[in-house]
Amino acid sequence: MTRPKLFGVPFKMINQQDNAFLIAPFEEEEVVKVVWYCDDNKSPTLDGFNFKFIKKFCHLVKGNVETYS
Repeated sequence: MTRPKLFGVPFKMINQQDNAFLIAPFEEEEVVKVVWYCDDNKSPTLDGFNFKFIKKFCHLVKGNVETYS
């Protein structure tokens, strides 16, 4: 694979260990901590479901949450 260059200046590369860390799937515990840290009135997407709803119904929506990219 060729690396992109910006006017001949090569981009720095990360090592394999850092790469593995960055592409590893999130653990459920990490996601729960982040969700509970968020303001209840904020919404992570445009679907209208805010964090208050997600926290209250986490037992129902867990495993059925779509990822947005």
